[in-house]
Amino acid sequence: MGFSQGKSFRHKISRAEEILEKTELFRRFVPSFISLPFLINAAQAILPVFVPSILSKEKDLLDRLNGIADGANAGRELIFLGQALEVVLDQIPYHPGCTSAGIMPEKFSGNEPVLIKNFDFIETFRVFNMIRHSVPKRGIESFEMGLAPMCGTHMGMNRAGLSITYNYGFSRENPMPRIPVTCLIQLCLERFERTEEAINFFLNRHFPNGAILLVCDKDSRMAAIEGSPSHKAMRYPDRNGFLVCTNRFMSGEMQDAGIPKNAMFSETMPYGLEKVRVHESNEKRAERLHRLFGSVRKVSEDLLIKALCDHGEENKPGDGTVCRHFPLFHTTASAILFPKTRRAYFLIGSPCKNVFHKYGF
Repeated sequence: MGFSQGKSFRHKISRAEEILEKTELFRRFVPSFISLPFLINAAQAILPVFVPSILSKEKDLLDRLNGIADGANAGRELIFLGQALEVVLDQIPYHPGCTSAGIMPEKFSGNEPVLIKNFDFIETFRVFNMIRHSVPKRGIESFEMGLAPMCGTHMGMNRAGLSITYNYGFSRENPMPRIPVTCLIQLCLERFERTEEAINFFLNRHFPNGAILLVCDKDSRMAAIEGSPSHKAMRYPDRNGFLVCTNRFMSGEMQDAGIPKNAMFSETMPYGLEKVRVHESNEKRAERLHRLFGSVRKVSEDLLIKALCDHGEENKPGDGTVCRHFPLFHTTASAILFPKTRRAYFLIGSPCKNVFHKYGF
């Protein structure tokens, strides 16, 4: 599977080092006296030892990463760096976002559960987005969205209907050298069919960074797992049948691990973010989804798409809109997952400018 992925997306992976060097985000948060080529080369020298040790207990993941490198005809150091960036990016003062939501059957016109997600990430990384069909020899096949150099996924559905989305969680804890969350999601999709099994799996794994996972199966069992390197807690749909996740921990148990509600960005932040509250965008996006879905008796498929494309009441796209447009980060991919009927709609790019494509079992 890794070799096939590397070969299929060789044209994307071959640009990885070039795109890393040109990404403004790294230039802003790396001291000017350190050259990015030096930083990348240093990381590539360390990661061949570091990453395999982390994945030593999950040989299939390591094999898949090695296969990606072979298929793409790329150095393992570059592929390991790509996978490690998922955890490293949690250190950046302004995190990539994401908006996810679950809707229970009683609130959806199709009378089945639905998960939706906008993947907000570094704009220059948009080229790495991929849609993948994984068919493991020993496991459950699945459709996923991820990044071409990585073996994990940030949203996907397996043949049994188990569906998972992943948002960063804004944690005040430092990231730890552990298996990346996208890799844990991939393992979960390959092994389990039910939400309870997935919850038990995630609760018994240590997260390397802040994460918010939204999980649902074909029987409408829906829950969100909020986690940091040292804390975990659960959330469930509210009395209106919605479960909305941005990047702020909402459960009471996670407040000690999360960035406080009143925390402000520092005066050194770019693009007018200085003295803006860290959670301002998180709150705006969550409130907007509640308003859109709460304004109707039942949410239609058309409203799901409209919500993912939404630019706010005044139709002005920005950092606080569900479909995000911001100098550092944009919505670069989108998904709608139907666990009961095992349908997945994926879109690469901004949902306001592109069309969803249907996949299913």
